[in-house]
Amino acid sequence: MNYSEILESLNKASSFDLYRLKSAISRQLESPERIRAIREKLYVGQEVEMFDEGENKSKLATIRKFNPTSVAITLLEDKSNWRVPYYWINIENVDVKLVNTAKKGIDKNALSIGDTVGFRSKDGYEVYGKIIRINSKTVTLTTSRGKWRVAYSLLFPIIDSSVILIVAKVLTYKYWLRLRSGCGVAP
Repeated sequence: MNYSEILESLNKASSFDLYRLKSAISRQLESPERIRAIREKLYVGQEVEMFDEGENKSKLATIRKFNPTSVAITLLEDKSNWRVPYYWINIENVDVKLVNTAKKGIDKNALSIGDTVGFRSKDGYEVYGKIIRINSKTVTLTTSRGKWRVAYSLLFPIIDSSVILIVAKVLTYKYWLRLRSGCGVAP
């Protein structure tokens, strides 16, 4: 399935259409036949990938126990225990990354907590940071210059986040020099 095309179509749908789709999807997800089909492919101790909709990204986990409508898992990243619906388990290994379809900025659905993005600040500098929260109209970033809430339309993707730390340090130093020279203090 091409999720980007589906999301593009959903953006054009009315609220009532979306509500009807949500209702139909919920019935499908909670269908005993679907739950049984998923459960047959799983076993206790199995390492699986689950999708955390709160962070909009996949996480690896180990299955601990089966319940009638949910499965108990332990996340590998922090050893926390979760009880999630069976349909959160990615048994088909579907690629969960969405292609950015926004005309300007980055589409909310293409972002995950922990992604590195950038934006241009009011004073004209490029600021880079990691996403720590995804809000309805903005993301919250942590950067070398503090926390920022930035609209999706102002964001741009960072291809290689390993160079960001070096660039941020250079830009911070240049910004410091600029401020220092503006105050009449010789650099």
